[in-house]
Formats: sequence, structure tokens, C-alpha cells
Amino acid sequence: RIYEALLAVQARGVSPDFIVLREELTRLGQIDEVGGPAYVASLVDGLPVVSHVRQHAEIVREKARLREAIVAANRLVADALDGGTSDEVLDRGLRDLSLLAEPTSRGPVTELGAIRDYVAGLSAGTHGVPVMSGFTDLDALLGGFRLGDLVVVAARPSTGKSSMALGVAQHAAAVGRPSAFFSLEMGMRALAARLLAWRTRIPTDRLERGQATLDEYARVSDVVTDGAESPLRIETAVRTVSEMTGWCRRLKQEHGLALVVVDYLQLLAPPERSRDSREVEVAGITAALKRLAVDEDVVVVALSQLSRAPEARRDKRPHLADLRESGAIEQVTDVALLLFREEMHRPKPENAGVAEVIVAKNRNGPVGVVRLAWRRELAMFADLEREGGCRV
Repeated sequence: RIYEALLAVQARGVSPDFIVLREELTRLGQIDEVGGPAYVASLVDGLPVVSHVRQHAEIVREKARLREAIVAANRLVADALDGGTSDEVLDRGLRDLSLLAEPTSRGPVTELGAIRDYVAGLSAGTHGVPVMSGFTDLDALLGGFRLGDLVVVAARPSTGKSSMALGVAQHAAAVGRPSAFFSLEMGMRALAARLLAWRTRIPTDRLERGQATLDEYARVSDVVTDGAESPLRIETAVRTVSEMTGWCRRLKQEHGLALVVVDYLQLLAPPERSRDSREVEVAGITAALKRLAVDEDVVVVALSQLSRAPEARRDKRPHLADLRESGAIEQVTDVALLLFREEMHRPKPENAGVAEVIVAKNRNGPVGVVRLAWRRELAMFADLEREGGCRV
């Protein structure tokens, strides 16, 4: 009878509540028959309060995530007991836990809603300031590297791609943009020697051979004792994308993070043993790096080897298609920079100490060629002090 009374009230277009229901049952002469006003009032006892529904939903969501964490932890224990290698077990565990840490999407938005969010972000300055490379002409051409972008720097061996990427990271940190440099090729000692050479402008071989002057040793001492610390962090033990992603999440939470450099892409191991071709593995690694850039809202600069194809051409300048295992890299990357030093192939006085940065792909802007100076004694790039440095 109570349910029939509720239906009757609703059929008249009235929202039923305790008072309306009591009046309806009284009008029908059924109030005492169903247990009286006190019983009708008690029906709402224990029901969730509508005004607290958001808090209740958050509690349910939190408990669900905790259950998922328990499942991930149990899976990690089971994998460890099954006899897999430590790298495989930890990679899978880190991947599972990183998925739990993903921010929950608010779901699809309308076209106008996306535009309004974008304009609001521009007005509030919350879209993020691009990360500048520190090279004047390159920054003029690109406008800096956008947060969320995957940037690939590619070259043949010994062209200087590690030096360029390390220089970008050092510059970003020097202007207050927290950066992380993950090296799979150079050890910590070699990286430290190069960074010291750049700070002091003293060639590394002079220090290691004991040929530095007293003034130069004093400059080294000044850096060691009084040098300003910068938000550049270096790691040489990471071998997989999942390990690197875990470190990036931690750095972002504890110190902030704007730039991540990976030296270099082809040395990253796939997350687990695979029978896929190397091209398929590299495609997965590249997609994971792009996902890292988007999820953490950072610039990811990934170094890459070029194939031997340029060596077979009369003009040795690299093309985008020369990227080793290039298919996925070409598609996923937002900006592709190809380094070229003509002096390595046809040394002439006019090309001595000159490098070209070929912007072969730029998803959000122009492409072109930028010329930089290459300082061999310091293994570093710098702005080229001549007119016409940038050609679009």
C-alpha cells in the first residue's frame, strides 16, 4: 500500500517525500493500516543523505583502488614465486602500480568544452611554459619544446647527440626547469666530466692528464665548493621505460619535473621478454615515452640512432626515414631533430666547427635548418656567432 501511494503521488507530478507520503496515506485512510506516521517516518532511517553522495562515492572509489592495489601486490608476489627474473618481475609490478596512479579521466568533452578549457588555460597561464633548448636560433624556430611533446634527436655515431641533449637539460635546469637525464650509454663519471668542462670551460683531457694550470684548478675548486646546485638529476642505472616512468613520477611529486632526456632510445629494453621483431619492440617503447610525456605533462627528449643510409648517399645529410626502426618513431614523435656535421665527411675550412640541426618534423610549427657551433675541445654545442644562423 505504501508503494501504491508513492506511485499515485508520482503520477500526479509531485516529488514524494515523507510528508507527502503521510498526507496521501491519511487521505486514503490507510495511515494506521500501514503502521502509523511513526513507522512511515522510520522508512528513511539509514538511507544515505543526498547532500553527502559525493563523499560516499569518493569512499567507494578509494576502497576500489585499494582492492586493485591488493590485487597488483598479490600478482607481484605470484610472479616473484614463479621464478621470473627480477627485471621482469619488477617491470611488470611497476607497470601495474603506475596504472593505479593514473589520474582518473573526466571522460569525453564536447568540442566547445575543449576550446573553452584551452582558452581558460591560456588566460590563467596554466598550460605550461615551453622548455627552451638554450640555442637562440633553434628556440626562435620552434618556440621551445611544448610540455607533453616527444622530441627525438637523431644522428650517426659521434655526431654529438648526447652532448646536445645534455646541454639542453643543463640549460633547462639552469633557468629553473627541473630536468632528469637518463643515460644508458655514458656512465656517471663521463657525464660529470663533461658537465664540469662546460661549467669551467676547461677541456676534460687537460684535467685527467694533470695538465691544467693553477688558475684552472682554482676554477674547478670554485665549482666543487661554491657552485650553485641546479635541479638536474642524472640516472645511469635505468634500463626499461617502466623503471624510468617510476622515477619520473617520484621526481615530479617530490621536486617537480619539466624535461626528461633518454640517451638513447634503442638501448631501452622492452618491458618483458618478447618474441616480437625489434621494430615492434621499438614501437612499444616509443609509444610508452609519448605516454610518459602526456601523462606527466613533461617534455621527453629521446635520442636515437640513424641507419647507415646517409653514408651511401652523395649528400650525407640525414632524412627522417633514416631513423633506425623508424616507422613508429616517425609517426609518434612531435618534433624530430637530425644532427649533421659536414666536417665529418668533407672537412673544409668553411665547415670546421659548424653543425646543422635539421628540424625534419614539427607537428605544431615550421621545419627548417639551424646552424650551431661545435666546440670539439669541450664536446659542446653553442650558438653560431654569424649572420644567417637560422634558415627556414
